[in-house]
Order: sequence, then C-alpha cells, then structure tokens
Amino acid sequence: MDSALVDVVRRHWEHLAGPGARFAPVEEARALVAPGSVVFPAGWCGIVTIAGRVLATAPDADRALVLDDHLHRDRPAPPAVLGPARLAYLARDAPLPIALGELHPADRGDALQDLLRSCSADDVGESGMTGIDSPSFLVVEDGETLAAAGYELWPNDVAHLCVLVRADARGRHLARTVAARASAHAQSAGLLCQWRARPADSLRVARSLGYDVLGEQLGLRW
Repeated sequence: MDSALVDVVRRHWEHLAGPGARFAPVEEARALVAPGSVVFPAGWCGIVTIAGRVLATAPDADRALVLDDHLHRDRPAPPAVLGPARLAYLARDAPLPIALGELHPADRGDALQDLLRSCSADDVGESGMTGIDSPSFLVVEDGETLAAAGYELWPNDVAHLCVLVRADARGRHLARTVAARASAHAQSAGLLCQWRARPADSLRVARSLGYDVLGEQLGLRW
C-alpha cells in the first residue's frame, strides 16, 4: 500500500468532514459533531475507513453519541443505510495498464443523452454520469452509444470517476475502455482519481486499471 497515497486520501476526507476531523485507530475512533460535513448528505452520520483507520461524523451531539455506540458496542444498523461503498484511488503518476490511443473525447451531448435514456434510472443514478464536470468519453457503435465515462470535480483536486454501460453491452470490457480514458484525462489535469463502488463488477474494473482499494464509506441515519 502506497503510504503517501494513503496520507493524501485521508487528508481529503478530513477536509470534507470539516475542522477537527482526524482519522484514528478503530478502537480510539469517536464521532465528530460536524454539521457542515459533506461526507454524506445533511442529517446523515458518516463513517469512512481508510487503510484501517476510521473517521466518523454526526450532524449533532445526540447522534454522535448514538454513532459512538454503534462503533464500539456493535449496535444494530439504523433504519436508513447508504453503502457500504468501497473506495479506490489511482495515484496522479500511476501508469494505466491499457492502450489508450487518442485521448480526444467523443463529447457529443446527443450521444450521451441517448445512453442515459437507454439505461434504467437506477443505473444512471448509480453511475453519476448526469453530474460530470469533465468531457464525456464514449463508445459509439452503429450510431448507438454503448458506454460512457467522465468525472465530477471534488474538492482537493479529486476526480470522482463516473461510468455507465448499457445493460445489453456488458461483458465486453467497455467500462474499462471508457474509464481508462476518463482517468487519463484526469491525471493529465493533475487530479487524484477516486472510484467509489458498491457492485463487485465495478470494483473489478477499477482494480484492472490499477486503482488501489484503500477503504470504504458508510452512511447511517437514525
């Protein structure tokens, strides 16, 4: 595990959590009251684990106590849970193990919209493709858009990867193709690539591109 990368990633999440946020060993972790945290949506408690250390945030003091109970006394999960999602990162100078060819994106708005319309609302929401700040990198065959990738710009010069593949085009490594191009574009801009995945297939794509799985993110709401 790249210790320098781990340090950068931990500082990234501490910045998102707010003043006073620090990762700690699991047995020492205590929930930080952080109403301004953007680790999860307003009103949610959040737990981020990076390389064995934990950062926990809560929107108020009462829920910080509940979250501490959950962390250290193995309490049952609350009614509302987001995740867990695995977190993987690609160092700014890490080589991508795939022939990229031309890096110019096929950034055609109509083609991306065609893909969004052809996928389920759940798949589109999971992908994050409607919120990208980068160009879109597409696979288009016979006038049909089969896959797309891009990234959202997060604080701290982080590029949050977004990938979407049409259901009937899966199994052809198209996610790897478009994600490699989006990752290379982010690296060329000096950004740290972040991949957040719940489905195992998504995590396999990230690993195939050299992303290091460093931890996970979990949201809880009481």
